Amino acid sequence: RPESASLAPEALHAAWAWYGAPDRNDDAKLARLLDPAGSSGAPLAAIERFTAALAEDVETREMLRLVAASETATLAWLGAYRHAADSGPARSAHP
Repeated sequence: RPESASLAPEALHAAWAWYGAPDRNDDAKLARLLDPAGSSGAPLAAIERFTAALAEDVETREMLRLVAASETATLAWLGAYRHAADSGPARSAHP
């Protein structure tokens, strides 16, 4: 049931541990977030599966479809940002 869906505590803990690790640089975090074979597509796929079941509730289905489109655009922007950072001039060390 969608209204009772929640993130498993183990998954939340693992995400906090990985993305919150101070010794892990932002490039590694961004690479993992944008890994097309990894978890970056999972939320969008879940939204698509859920909205497919909303045949009778057109308004909710379309609202969720717009949320998914927005998330897709955000991931595309982050991918472009990462690509530009990877192919740009060498970064200098900051004091």
